[in-house]
Parts: sequence; C-alpha cells; structure tokens
Amino acid sequence: MTRTERLPTAVAGLLADPAQPLVLSVVSLWEVAIKSSLGRADFQVEAAALRLSLLGQGLRELPVRAEHALAVQHLPWIHRKPFDCLLMVQDQVEGLRLLSADRTRRPTDHLWKP
Repeated sequence: MTRTERLPTAVAGLLADPAQPLVLSVVSLWEVAIKSSLGRADFQVEAAALRLSLLGQGLRELPVRAEHALAVQHLPWIHRKPFDCLLMVQDQVEGLRLLSADRTRRPTDHLWKP
C-alpha cells in the first residue's frame, strides 16, 4: 500500500487535482528545523531537503506575514501550540484548507484526521 492509498478519498482527490493549490507553509519548515536540531533519533528530517523536494513538486511557499501573527490572538485557547496556531490562522487568512495527520488536533481543525 502506498502513502496515497492510505489517504482518505477526499484528501487524495484534493492532492491529485491540478486546479487545487498546494502550499507549503514556512511554519512547517520552521518546526521541522527545530525538531531536527534537537537530534531526536525518531526525527530524521532535513528541513532544507524537504523544502527543495516539496517546491520541486510544485508546492507554493507561504511565508509568515504580520497579518498571520496578529490573527493568532483571535483563536480560542484550546490551541496551545504556537506552530499549530500559525498554521490555522494562515489557512483562515489565506482561504486554504489545512491537511494534517496530527492526531492531537480536534477533528474540526483540519480535513484529514487518520
């Protein structure tokens, strides 16, 4: 079974649709870089290589703007992780959909919860 086969049909359809914009938030790269720098044995991801790979696959890079940072103040306090908060407000401000395999988020926070 490939990674794509494990995705819910709705998510696989979104990812396969060339009209659907695929975006890489620098927030995710920032989080990967921090985790990588901690030298955890269970986290062997090089942020720069990940970025190049995803951009090479056609994803558009989304920077963090002041508008995103300021919007965090309007989130309910059930979201206590700074990176998750930034990702959620980027999605709201930019009109995007956050796809995540993070099981700690509420089901309403994203489209895919495996």
